[in-house]
Amino acid sequence: MPRVTKAEQAEALAREALIAQALRWTAPVEPDVSPPLAGAPLATGYMYNTYSAAVFVACSSSVGHAIGSCTKTTTQGAIALYSTRERALRALRSDLERDCALRLAVADRAIAEAAQREPS
Repeated sequence: MPRVTKAEQAEALAREALIAQALRWTAPVEPDVSPPLAGAPLATGYMYNTYSAAVFVACSSSVGHAIGSCTKTTTQGAIALYSTRERALRALRSDLERDCALRLAVADRAIAEAAQREPS
């Protein structure tokens, strides 16, 4: 068995501490930049994608929105945005927590059902 250095042990402990600290609930964060009214300039801010766990610069008009380059909208549908990257990241974290909790709940239910079926 290979020897583990003190530095590797410290790194492993630090990683486990980060994982333990990550198990907490974050308050939901709502977008705070509304789409503009017709004829008003583009609203700019941030949005996130839960599946890629990424935050993007975005803009919205009264009828469309865009991600990244915000000189004009490229996708139909106005959207509300987050005013800061931090707000968008907090909202992303909150959504990821709920998604992970739901997945854990499904696993917990399957474990409970298996335990009831199997003889003691």
